[in-house]
Amino acid sequence: MLTATVSLAFGGAAGAQEPLRLPADTSFSSWPSGTPQGKTLAPAILISLGLFAFREDGFLNRRSVQEWRYEYFPTFQTELDNYTRDVPALLTFGLNIAGVKGRSKFLRALVNYATAYTINNIAFSVGKSLTEVERPDGDGNRSFPSGHTSTAFMGATFLHKEYGAKSSLYSIAGYSIATVTGGLRILNDKHWLSDVLVSAGLGILSTEIAYILVDHVAGDWMMNPPPERRPLAGPESRRPSFLNFKGGYARLLGDANVHSDLLTVENGWTAGFEGAYFFSQHVGIGGKAAVGAFPIDAGRFDPPTDLAVLAEDILAEPLASRSLFIGPFFDVPISDRWSATAAVTAGWATGADGEVLLDLRDVFEEDIGDRVLPVVRFRGGDSFGFAASIGIRGMVSRTVGLSLFAEYNYSRPGYEVEEASGLDEEGNLIWGSPRTIDDVRFDYFGLGAAVYAMVW
Repeated sequence: MLTATVSLAFGGAAGAQEPLRLPADTSFSSWPSGTPQGKTLAPAILISLGLFAFREDGFLNRRSVQEWRYEYFPTFQTELDNYTRDVPALLTFGLNIAGVKGRSKFLRALVNYATAYTINNIAFSVGKSLTEVERPDGDGNRSFPSGHTSTAFMGATFLHKEYGAKSSLYSIAGYSIATVTGGLRILNDKHWLSDVLVSAGLGILSTEIAYILVDHVAGDWMMNPPPERRPLAGPESRRPSFLNFKGGYARLLGDANVHSDLLTVENGWTAGFEGAYFFSQHVGIGGKAAVGAFPIDAGRFDPPTDLAVLAEDILAEPLASRSLFIGPFFDVPISDRWSATAAVTAGWATGADGEVLLDLRDVFEEDIGDRVLPVVRFRGGDSFGFAASIGIRGMVSRTVGLSLFAEYNYSRPGYEVEEASGLDEEGNLIWGSPRTIDDVRFDYFGLGAAVYAMVW
């Protein structure tokens, strides 16, 4: 039991007072650390889901996710994940160097990170050597687990441990960046879903273990005083300014026809970010950036005979509408934790560019020099658009909320379409004249969920 004794003497021993005893949980060096069960719950769930997804068929299998990737993003490639994996850790050290007080002073934070980094690197390096799982793109057998993903989630947990008690926004930022990193590893065709889920759990667990070890050995060495705990702020108590990420199912209401021989366009998904500043309890101004993507039934496309003989399969990038809208946002408190929300926004919308491609037979890849060959190109134009949405939000902490939403999104972009008619004598594609299709109907109804970061 931690005790503190205060003796007040007024003219001798007769004036001595009874000792003042403070309970152990009032230690000013005690940062919130969570229960042992809480520390292991998230990694246990992620690792279990990853091992469950390490299957060839059935619900939540790794093959189905890669098929989704080939359907929506057949040519996706980026090196961004080589940088995003390190952003949460760099942000943590940047905040520390800038003088923002977190859990640890710089040297203690460095020791925490170095310990987590060592544990994490041993875990995923041993895992790769023992399992030798082939990558989805066939480039080597070091797919399981994902070093990029485990490093990103290790850094995100590092940021959460150092600054999460100061503001949940730091935790949200770190884990959002880590999630993007894992998603990009799948979209780059370098990892299976199972790799990414298990790696996220390993990254979190590595940091949790590191903090337990360092705290046991170092005690309160180079620790900052904990922040003052603030009570939960309900939606009715302050102006509910926010940032959010939302996503869900999208039902296409128009026909979105840009090529009479190519489509059926099927229902797809919508995702985006919103943010609003509230200048009163109920009304604010804000904006949203969103995308609605709808897969093309490539099986209905019949390529010219000269090209059809080259194809093992036909791939099609989805038709998509991107939007950047602004407008009023509304919030009506229902209780101390629940609110009804609405927004009406309008602005710029555009159709995303895309291609229909031939997945070449192996015998033709060396001659043509590529795995896929584009035979239809569609380029989207700009248009006016608007969206109307409603939702209900519940607060799970002072700064984090979850919401269900429904929205209608309208736009009418034009498209320019080119189609290859065959190959010339040198093996190059012969492209026809571009055709213009005006006012492609991109009306869709979205239904999904959102994660809110509140800025009261």
